[in-house]
Amino acid sequence: MAAPSLASTGINVESELKSAQSATVSTSASLQPSGRVHDILNVSLPCTELGSLWDINLSFSGNVQKVTPHDPAFLEVMKDDTSSPYINGHGALLAPALCHPHIHIDKAYLLSHPKYAHLQIEKGSFDEAMELTSKAKSSFEHDDLLERGLRVIDESVQAGVTSMRAFVEVDPIVGLKCIEAGKSLKKKADLRCHVQLCVFAQLPLFSGDDGGKEIRRLVEEATNPTYSAGVLGSTPYVEDDREKMKKNVEWTIDLALEKDLHLDFHLDYNLDPNTEPLVWHVIDILKAKTWTTRTKKTIVLGHCTRLSLFKDNEWKRLKEEIADLPISFVGLPTSDLFMMRTETGARGTLPVPHLIKDYGFNAAISINNIGNAFTPQGSCDPLSIANLGVGVYQAGTKRDADILYECISTRARNAIGLSTEAGSSSANVLSLKPEKAADMLLFSKYNPNWRTRRTISEAVYLYDGPDKRTVFKGGLLRYVRRISYNNPQITSSVASSQPPQTDHLNAAQQTNNFPSELLDPQLEQLDLESIMSRNEALASKSSWKKTPMQLPAPSPNFPVSDIRNEAKGKQSMGPPPPPQHIDEPYVEFLHKPVESPDAHIEPLSPGRAPDLTRLPPQKQAELVLQQLRDLGERQKARDGKYRSVADELRKGQAQAQAQAQKKGGHVDMGGQ
Repeated sequence: MAAPSLASTGINVESELKSAQSATVSTSASLQPSGRVHDILNVSLPCTELGSLWDINLSFSGNVQKVTPHDPAFLEVMKDDTSSPYINGHGALLAPALCHPHIHIDKAYLLSHPKYAHLQIEKGSFDEAMELTSKAKSSFEHDDLLERGLRVIDESVQAGVTSMRAFVEVDPIVGLKCIEAGKSLKKKADLRCHVQLCVFAQLPLFSGDDGGKEIRRLVEEATNPTYSAGVLGSTPYVEDDREKMKKNVEWTIDLALEKDLHLDFHLDYNLDPNTEPLVWHVIDILKAKTWTTRTKKTIVLGHCTRLSLFKDNEWKRLKEEIADLPISFVGLPTSDLFMMRTETGARGTLPVPHLIKDYGFNAAISINNIGNAFTPQGSCDPLSIANLGVGVYQAGTKRDADILYECISTRARNAIGLSTEAGSSSANVLSLKPEKAADMLLFSKYNPNWRTRRTISEAVYLYDGPDKRTVFKGGLLRYVRRISYNNPQITSSVASSQPPQTDHLNAAQQTNNFPSELLDPQLEQLDLESIMSRNEALASKSSWKKTPMQLPAPSPNFPVSDIRNEAKGKQSMGPPPPPQHIDEPYVEFLHKPVESPDAHIEPLSPGRAPDLTRLPPQKQAELVLQQLRDLGERQKARDGKYRSVADELRKGQAQAQAQAQKKGGHVDMGGQ
């Protein structure tokens, strides 16, 4: 049984239960889902020979440790290894995870949310969008900001996003509501997605009745470190005249330097050839303020549709003027093509691949808004923007596809200062190299096999939605795609709520010597459920987006069932039911397929560890197992590998045998 074997190594289950009762849990503490993977085997990689397969070994810190040619024999060995969680990618593409370098998280889904559904588009103009958004902002409340923001985060993570720059507006209409909600969202997203908050002044800083005095006061207050913002942004083109636009630029740069924040301007949002681009003034002020000697922070210039009218000599001049300033451009094609229009019907957006290939700028693309009057259409999947870019930018070569994928992944992270090599061109490449952080996206295996995405160009050209991807952040499994069951005897509700409970790869050899259960997909889901109680009440109030989660029934073959029953003096549960057949496991994971019942990631929420005596047995078991997980992580850090219950049993047997031999006796281990 589990408890005696754990006691032999100094683990007292009852004391662990008591410590769990009194523990205070933060969003990054033990109730967060853990899902560490040590090896991702049999995958295709970007920037490698077509048809080659590779094995990735991940370090305990979550970085890529080794990249080696795939060895099928090694995969066979791993199936019998009880200490190293792994995934078999079946030849599918493993690529860098995705990034939103520019997304407005506070005003997403206004057109579809019941509270704001009366504010619909009639003209489709920029002025109308500003008016409708201002009306909506006057009704913003913390709960609906969280509800809509969590939808953005959840759907982004499902698509493969592990980092984003999220704009939250500050002005006299909303006060500090958006930054306060943004702080909560950042905390809730935590291990799933890095949310970099940008304090954003959409309204004028120097125009209006009070000359912008109140909004400037609020912006300064919002940059206080207690709000966890890392970026300051503004919109100079909304000012009344050119001089106030310049003052907007200068004031924002000064404050960013004072607070040591990244800088982000919405700039030159027009298609008027007679309007002098403000980008020249931005560059002049950055140089005059000696940006590069005073800070290591990055600068992003978004929209910049006026620059799409530049000729070759103007692009070359711009590149020379920027020199060593850490400036990146972010194109926002879904917004620009909807909003930017001329009398002749011409539309324009920043030609991002052209900037990268022909002039050497760093640039990225993003979705900007979603479901509001600025951008009513789209999804939270950056790959949909890359796919759109093939036509918008007439970028159809293999190199073009690589660039488009870089623009929603490595280049995007570089632009917003999240890369460890931020500002360096080497940070933009798609290749997975040792010491790179393991934020990765694994595409799905398909039948027939030729439909499996194996190259970046296939992933960009053949967009088929975000549902068939597996997402890793820092080496941790963060999202697993749906798996379909084809047993006609299984109803849809059972298929979604009760994944198979035995090893379908080695069912005949199944024993009670369990491998490490640290990454069991059922536990991943149970942990998510156990920490989102605060959001359940919020979700129950809304009929707008209800995604009920059906938890799997407790698995009788969990090692924790032994621990729970021994701790409470109960009889052990019976044998597991016969295995169900599933259709082509997408990945192999700890001797069993990875599945995520009705797989969607629910929002995370902080909370305190509940009193165990008030919990049902299954929840008690979850907390006990989490304590064992933590001990296992410490063991891995010390010895370089996990020890399973089977390892502890074998160790106990060996110790008993050694003691018996010393006494001249014999111990029969056959009944273990």
